[in-house]
Amino acid sequence: ADSANLAVCGLDQICDDGTTIPVSLDTNYFGVNRATTPQLNGFVRNLAGAALDEATLQDFFDAIGDTSGETPDCMVMHRSVRSRLAQLFSADRRFVPQEFKGGWKGEYLVYNPGDGDVHAYVDRLASYRTIYFLNKDYMKKAVLSPAHLVEYDGSILRPPSNTPMWQWNIEAYLNLFCTKPNTCGKMIDIASDATYGDATFRPEL
Repeated sequence: ADSANLAVCGLDQICDDGTTIPVSLDTNYFGVNRATTPQLNGFVRNLAGAALDEATLQDFFDAIGDTSGETPDCMVMHRSVRSRLAQLFSADRRFVPQEFKGGWKGEYLVYNPGDGDVHAYVDRLASYRTIYFLNKDYMKKAVLSPAHLVEYDGSILRPPSNTPMWQWNIEAYLNLFCTKPNTCGKMIDIASDATYGDATFRPEL
């Protein structure tokens, strides 16, 4: 099987239209040709290194709204991109509390394109210079086999050679997908600085 089909489908693939997907990934959407099935395409805009501005952001939301009839309800980005987003609204910046399952709460920068608040989430492992636009109502997880310890010859533990330690493996068969990909999109190559103005900055992940 193609190694790309063995990996968890990520936001780069879900939010794409088949044109900017990394070469290691399948340009189709779970085997369906995106070129002939446009409703499976996310909206993609390449800023080619230009700075993000409010007009571009508003146009992006409106394009998704015209295509899908719905608006994304969240954005996911690296912290260095969020700093550029926040600078657009320095005069009227808003942070809105949101509560998640399990009682966890947080306050998030929001943008309202006219169809409701869109929360800006930070992921330190998100692609640099990129914003992913998602509608959480359509993001799903398919689970063929939940995470479990792998059994080897009747035991979940196995000793590696030449050490006094024991090892175990965990495996799961699952994937991430979106039931309405045209409610999503991504904006790429946004002017941003992952060093935050300090060329020696090297975060330890």
